[in-house]
Amino acid sequence: MGRDNRKPGFMSSPFLRDTYSQPLAYGVEPTSVKWSPDGMRLAFLWNEEGGLWKDVFVSDADGSLKKVTSPELSPPVILEDDEREEDELSYAERMAAGFTELAWLPDGSAIVAIARARVHLLPLESNSEIIWSGQAASSLRIPRRSSSIFFLCEGNVMVIRDGAILRLTSFTKPDRKVRDFSPSPDGNFVALFVEDESEVLKARMPDYMPQKEVCIKESRRHNVGTEPPKRHFGIAEARVAAKCELQEYDDGETFWPYAIEWLPNSNGAVFAIASRDHRTFHLRKMTPTGDITTIYEEFSEPWFPFHGIAVSSCSNFVRFLSFRSGWNQIWEVPIDGGGASAVTKEKFDIDDFSSPLRTNELFFTAYAKTPIDRAVFRLRPGQEPEEMAIRSGCFRVFPNEDGESLALVHSAACAPPHLLRVDGPKMQTIVSCGESIRRELETVIVETHPVPVRNNRSVIARTIKPASFDSSKRYPVVFSCVYAGQAKNQFSRYHPLDVFMANELRYIVVGIDLSASIGYGRDFFFGYHNSLGIIDSDELADAADFFCKQPYVDPERVGIWGGSYGGFLTLMAMSRHPGVFHTGIAWKSVTEWKNYYEWYTSQRLGLPDENQEVYKKTSPLSHIDKLQGNLLLVAGMQDDNVLFQDTVWVIQKLIENGKYFDLMIYPRDDHGLTLRHESLPDLMERIAAYFDDKMGVGPTS
Repeated sequence: MGRDNRKPGFMSSPFLRDTYSQPLAYGVEPTSVKWSPDGMRLAFLWNEEGGLWKDVFVSDADGSLKKVTSPELSPPVILEDDEREEDELSYAERMAAGFTELAWLPDGSAIVAIARARVHLLPLESNSEIIWSGQAASSLRIPRRSSSIFFLCEGNVMVIRDGAILRLTSFTKPDRKVRDFSPSPDGNFVALFVEDESEVLKARMPDYMPQKEVCIKESRRHNVGTEPPKRHFGIAEARVAAKCELQEYDDGETFWPYAIEWLPNSNGAVFAIASRDHRTFHLRKMTPTGDITTIYEEFSEPWFPFHGIAVSSCSNFVRFLSFRSGWNQIWEVPIDGGGASAVTKEKFDIDDFSSPLRTNELFFTAYAKTPIDRAVFRLRPGQEPEEMAIRSGCFRVFPNEDGESLALVHSAACAPPHLLRVDGPKMQTIVSCGESIRRELETVIVETHPVPVRNNRSVIARTIKPASFDSSKRYPVVFSCVYAGQAKNQFSRYHPLDVFMANELRYIVVGIDLSASIGYGRDFFFGYHNSLGIIDSDELADAADFFCKQPYVDPERVGIWGGSYGGFLTLMAMSRHPGVFHTGIAWKSVTEWKNYYEWYTSQRLGLPDENQEVYKKTSPLSHIDKLQGNLLLVAGMQDDNVLFQDTVWVIQKLIENGKYFDLMIYPRDDHGLTLRHESLPDLMERIAAYFDDKMGVGPTS
């Protein structure tokens, strides 16, 4: 008879499994938040019960809320050649995400939305209809001064105009497609990036499905140092179906496409791109007649971190974020070219900004008072930024077209998101997430601490202590979901796990800002360049030492876990600082950076052929022989982000070095455990159970 490896005391609480099962008890954040053209109504995607299927909701000025869609509006697509087994079809239906995109028609009479790859017209005062049900539709765009509806279908741009459907591009090869596009405000032209992946290598993933032979899934994947896609950009006439006359940016190197923004007067489009090494940021303006001019170029070491661009409402300036002053600030350049000038000159990091369409003012979010709280600011022309006194936490801001009303998505540590509406001094809560567990999440003690680390720096750590915390006792500590930015005062889907470990296992749970966190200025943000897993694992060791010196911490029981980069960092910390961490869990871990995407890796490590020693020292495989402590490896076999082979490689190295470890794989799931509804609650329970089993429960006297 088999033995349950989870302790009876742990199994007595259903909190984790109930919280992480569908529907999610902590809710789903409202997405695709869009104002009606008159600035009075707010549309967004949401599921009021926390389920996967998102519907379209509309809120009026008085805060009243109406759901305008339902699953019945978009039934499953029946495929004649569908060879999936019954349980696969059932899961596909249960995991359907519902409506994924929305946009208002310019007259505000209806919303257009996409669900199950169909385009839906949703009039607010009459019956809805499906206006496109062909091949899969995505990337919905509606110009501000046109009733045309643009979208992508199998890599081509389509437009619905006056009841007719036009195909604007004609790429028939599966590896050549439109990567991104933007219609002009008048709807007469479309600017686009085109990508050809025919020379890009294919990644192969085995699929061990029940009752089937093993099959191999293949997909194009541009790993660092391999042949990149060929990219072009251009403008096409959008009133008749036509072959795009694309202009190629070519200075001998491949470029990275960042963004496209049209001038409000439709006289040209601005293309934001970067050189292959990510160090040079380019702004190119192209007119509908094909004339290309360079507006601006900025060289930035070690790379230029792109955060978006915006064209001013008067069509005179292009705005963007840059660390060139030492802090991430808003800069602007004239649309006809010239030097950049600072729009903001603050001594704190701005992380996002937006420009209302009918005014020249700006709204931005920034880490002004602390590196962990993201506040909202309003900037009127010729004035100093004005902080909007709302509440602590972190925000995303969505102004309406005249800037008189704002939609805000707000959350804080252990406090799931709210969607708020602000009209002058009046603020309304439109929807709240996680109401069923909000009180339980609030029972813990949340504190922040400055933590000294090497190189005369300090970082912020957030601790979650049990409600029964007694400073005369010595508690186990777990560094949770290690990654840059983990002390930010915003909600994470892992906070219910943190609260469970604090209250039920009576641990102190630590989230910590590590190198590469925004909010500390340029040097800190770029601090782990060429040192992934080196600088930040040192910071983790220093933080562990700091907490171990506190009288309420048991220094013999310090745990750590993380996913993706955090899984990689867990392996690096346990290997480079053996003995510091008693128990670790590494989920979906990168173990060899040569296996990962170039867009991410080359910014931080350069190319493998040029930096072989850097790649060697930043791989856990080079340090795993020194690993100490209990280790659980976790991976999804269908992970197309960090491939399962990375886990296989570290398993082999652990075996070769005589290291004992535990292993959990999810054969039918991906990077985020989103393909099977039972995978996420299973993992969250296993994480808590593993720490319970290896480090015990509660403090010592």
